[in-house]
Amino acid sequence: MILYFILGLSLEWGRVKTKSRLSLAFLILLGLGYGVFTESLQFFVPDREMNFSDGLANVLGVLIGFWVGNKFLLNASSAQPGQKV
Repeated sequence: MILYFILGLSLEWGRVKTKSRLSLAFLILLGLGYGVFTESLQFFVPDREMNFSDGLANVLGVLIGFWVGNKFLLNASSAQPGQKV
C-alpha cells in the first residue's frame, strides 16, 4: 500500500508542478490500472497468487496518495509568498 501511495502522490505532484493537461481522472485510472496489472501478474509467478485484498490495498494506496497530493500540493501552490499554509 505504501508503494502505491507514493505512486499516487508522485502522479499528482507531477500533474500539479508541471501544470499538465492530463486530467486527474486519467492519472487516477493509470495508477489504478498499474496496481491491478501488477497484482494480476502474480498469477504467472510460481508460489504466488492473486489476492483481492492486495489489489484493494493497491487501489487504496493510489487513491490516498492522490488525495494527499491534491489536498496539500494545491494548497501550497495557491498560497501567497509569506502566507502560512
